[in-house]
Amino acid sequence: MNNKKLRLAWFTPTNKETISENFSAVILPELESYFHIEVFTDSFDQYKHYSTKHFLQYLKEHKENPYDLFIYQLENHKDLNFSRTACGLMPGMTIFHHFNFLNYGPEPILNSPWQKIISRFLGEKIDWPTRGDKFFQQGPTGYRESAFSLIPAFTNPLNATDFKNIISLSNSKKYNISSSYIPFPVKEVEINTSKGQKIAYSGSPSVPDRAHKLLEAINLSDNNHSLVWMVSELEVEKAKELLTEFEINDCELVVGRNVDNWSNILKEASLAVHLQFSVFDQPCPYLPVSMMNAVPVILNSFNYADALPDIVFKINPGREETLEIKNLLDTLYDKNLETVSNEIRKFAIENHSAKIVAKDFFEIVNSNIDSIREFYADWDKFTKESKEALIEEVKKEYEDSTKSSEFDENFSWDNVFLESYKELGWK
Repeated sequence: MNNKKLRLAWFTPTNKETISENFSAVILPELESYFHIEVFTDSFDQYKHYSTKHFLQYLKEHKENPYDLFIYQLENHKDLNFSRTACGLMPGMTIFHHFNFLNYGPEPILNSPWQKIISRFLGEKIDWPTRGDKFFQQGPTGYRESAFSLIPAFTNPLNATDFKNIISLSNSKKYNISSSYIPFPVKEVEINTSKGQKIAYSGSPSVPDRAHKLLEAINLSDNNHSLVWMVSELEVEKAKELLTEFEINDCELVVGRNVDNWSNILKEASLAVHLQFSVFDQPCPYLPVSMMNAVPVILNSFNYADALPDIVFKINPGREETLEIKNLLDTLYDKNLETVSNEIRKFAIENHSAKIVAKDFFEIVNSNIDSIREFYADWDKFTKESKEALIEEVKKEYEDSTKSSEFDENFSWDNVFLESYKELGWK
C-alpha cells in the first residue's frame, strides 16, 4: 500500500486582511499531517515555513515535478486576482470565499473564451475559438471560475447549494464531483470567563456592513454601551465621521483588521456584531472566531445567517432594523448570556475547529483521487492539442506571409521557429 502524501500546490495571498490568508494560516498547519504542501503567492516573500514560490512558476514546477492537486482560493479582493487567473490554466480545487464577484476579474481574463474552451474539453464538437473575436463575460456569479473548477468548495454553505442549482457547465460535472461546504477553520482557544461588557464590531463603515444602523441603535439605546470597533487604516476617517454623526463618544477604534486584533477585542466583549447585508460578502473569518471565543453574536438575517441555527441573534435588514438592534441592546443583559455563550462555542468546536475541517478537507480530496488523476491526464492531453492547434495557426499565417520571392529558405518556418517551440516544450 502506498502511503506517500499527496502533493498540493496551494495558492494564497500574504495580505493578512484577506479572507484567504486567514484561511491558509489556520488550516495549513493541520493539513500538513495529510499532505505535502508547497505554497504559491503573488509576491516574492516567504510564506511562513512553507516552500514558497511566485505563482508565475507554477506551470514550470508542475512540469518538472507534477503536483497531485492545485488549490485555489477566490474572494472579492484584488490580491486574489492572480489566483482567479491561474485557476483557468491548470484547474483544480477552487475554494470560493465569495461566489458573487464585484467585477469580471483582472485584465488577462476579460476577453476569455472560457465557455468555448470548457465546452470543447467536455466533449462538444466545436472549433477552437477564433482569434480576434470578442467574448462577453457573465456575472456577478463566478461562472467562469465554476466552469474550470474540478472540486468546487465553498466557505458559505448557501453558495454550495447555489452552485448545484445554477451551474451547468463545469469540469466537476464531467468527473462526478459534488460541490462541498468547507466551514471556515478556527483555532480552538481557551475562553476568557471574566468578560467585560463591551460591544465588539468588525464591520467596515460601508452601508452593506450596517455601521450606520448599529451606531444609530447605540445612540437611541436606553443603556450606555462601550463600543470597540476594528477598522483598516483606510477606514479610520470614515469611521470617525460616522461616530461624530451619531454622537457616539464611548468608542475605541482598533486599527488593523486581522484575527489577532479581533481575538484581543473579544476578551472584554459581551456581544460581537457581524451585521452584513450584501450578496458580495460574508462574515468570515471574524464570525466563527467570535463563536469559538464564546461571545454571543448578532448578524442580519440574510445570506450566511440563514444557514445558522437560532443560537445567534438575528436582525431583519430594512426599515425596522435599527429598532430591532436597539431592543436587543436594551434587553441584552436580561438574557441568559452564559447559556448562549456555551451553545455557540459548542457549535463552533463541532463545525469550525481547524482539526475537524482539515480532516474533512482530506476526505474530500482522498475520496476523489481517482477522478482527480483522470482529469489531469485528460487536461494534459487537451492542452497539448491546443498548443498544436496554435502552432499550426501561426505556421500557416507565417508561410502565407513569406510566399513572395524576396524570402529565401533561410526564412522557412523550420529555420526560424522550430527550435524556439522545442525550447518551450511545445513541439
